[in-house]
Amino acid sequence: ASNEKIVHDAKQQSLFMEAIRGIVSLRMANREGVRIASWLNHLVQMKNSGLRQQRYQLIFTSVNGLVFGLSRAAVVGLPLANLAAPRHLK
Repeated sequence: ASNEKIVHDAKQQSLFMEAIRGIVSLRMANREGVRIASWLNHLVQMKNSGLRQQRYQLIFTSVNGLVFGLSRAAVVGLPLANLAAPRHLK
């Protein structure tokens, strides 16, 4: 997801720079609207890939916290459960 974001970011920035350099020819050909629409599409793709990356990071962080939380609960809880069990069950 990180590579995808970098690629979309680079495409969006290069399209913007091309538009800045060729603004006169774009105006003469009356293609400003097409270029703006293309740039906006690339901008949206860049933002979406950033959101995807954040969603994956949030999922990973949540699962990581859950796994380590359960392991800590097991490490603390199992010895306590063993102490609390009645003698005839041991």
